[in-house]
Amino acid sequence: MCSSLEHGQDGVGDYTSRLLLELLALGHSCQCVAINDLHLSGSSDHSYPQKNQFRLPAHMSWRERIQFVQNAISEFNPDLVSLQYVPHAYSLKGLPLLLPYRLASIHGNFRWHVMFHELWLESNGFNRRILSFAQRLLLSTLCRKLAPVGVHTSNQNYAEKLANVGVPALVLPVFSNIDLASPNKRLRTHLLKKFNLELNSDSVWIFVFFGSIHPGWDYDCFIERVSKASRLAKKVAVIFLSIGKNQGAGAEIWKSMQASPSQIIRFLHIGELPANDVSQYLQTADFGIATTPFSLLGKSGSAAAYASHGLPTIVPRMDVAEHQESPDFNRIIQLDKFFEQNLINPPKPRKRNSSRQTAEYFLENIQSYIKKQ
Repeated sequence: MCSSLEHGQDGVGDYTSRLLLELLALGHSCQCVAINDLHLSGSSDHSYPQKNQFRLPAHMSWRERIQFVQNAISEFNPDLVSLQYVPHAYSLKGLPLLLPYRLASIHGNFRWHVMFHELWLESNGFNRRILSFAQRLLLSTLCRKLAPVGVHTSNQNYAEKLANVGVPALVLPVFSNIDLASPNKRLRTHLLKKFNLELNSDSVWIFVFFGSIHPGWDYDCFIERVSKASRLAKKVAVIFLSIGKNQGAGAEIWKSMQASPSQIIRFLHIGELPANDVSQYLQTADFGIATTPFSLLGKSGSAAAYASHGLPTIVPRMDVAEHQESPDFNRIIQLDKFFEQNLINPPKPRKRNSSRQTAEYFLENIQSYIKKQ
C-alpha cells in the first residue's frame, strides 16, 4: 500500500511496483493499492493500470477509499499488508492526522508492516521544531494503532532515529528502478564527438549526476580536486553529465559548476530519458556522483542505480565516521585526502540485481518477525 502508482512520477510508487513484481516472481501472491493518488483526475472512482494494481484518486472521499481497501483485503485475504509510508504524500505539512485511525479501521486476518521512506522534519526554528515534534508524534501514533509485525526503513540514520522514539526498525535499502539495458557501444564515442573530442575514449573521464543535485556540499572543491586528479592521470578531458530533472537549488549548482575555470571539463545536461537510455548512459560513465549525505545513501535511488550498474560512486558529503561499517564502502570514493588516487585507481564493484536481493531480504525479515510473535 502506497500513496501513488503513477509510473515515473512517484519514486516510492515505482519502488512499490517493482517490489510487487519481484515478490510475484518469487512465487508470492501480491497486490498493490495506491490510496492517495494525486496523479489521477476525472470522475472515475478508481483505475486499474495493470494486473494486481489499484489506484484510488485523492479526490475520492476517504470513506470510499477505506471501504475499497477493506473490500479488496477481504477478497484477497493477505497474510501481510505493507504500508510504504511518506508523510508528505498525504499532507503538504507531512501531518496526515487521521491516517493512522483510518488505516486501523481496516479489519482482516492479516498483520501490518510499515516501511518508512521518510521520517520527520529536521530543521532549526521554533515553528519547524513544533512541526517536527508533531510529525514524530504522528509516526508513533501510526505504529501504536497498526501494531506492525515489522518495521523497515531505508538507512541506518533513520533506523537510529526510529529507535530513539521506541520504534525498532531494520534497514532495507531502496533498489534501482533502472534495469540494466543492453549496452550502446557507440554512445561514448558519440559523446566525445559532441564536444569535438576525436580521442581515445580511455583518455577521457565521464562523471554522471543522475536525478536531483542536492545542496550542502562543496562543489567548488570537488571540481578543483577532479581537475587535479585528471592532470595526474593524464586525462585530456573530463565530461560531467546531468541526467533527469534538475531544478531549484540543483540547477543553480549546475550553473555554478559550469562557471568553473577548468579548461578540460565539459558539461552536458541531458534531462529526462527513458529508463533504457538512462541505463546506457550509466554504463558509459566512469563514475556516478551521489550528492545525498552518506548516512542517507540507502534511500537514494540515484546511488542504487549506480550500484546496480557497477559504477564507483563518489560521495562528497561524508557525515559519518570513516570506520563505520557499511556494505556500500567497497564502491564509495570519498572527497578525502585519498580522493585523487581513488579516481586514478577506482574500486570495481560488481553489477547487481538489487531489487531481487531486496525482495529476498524483505521476505527473510518478515518470516523472522512472524516467528518471534
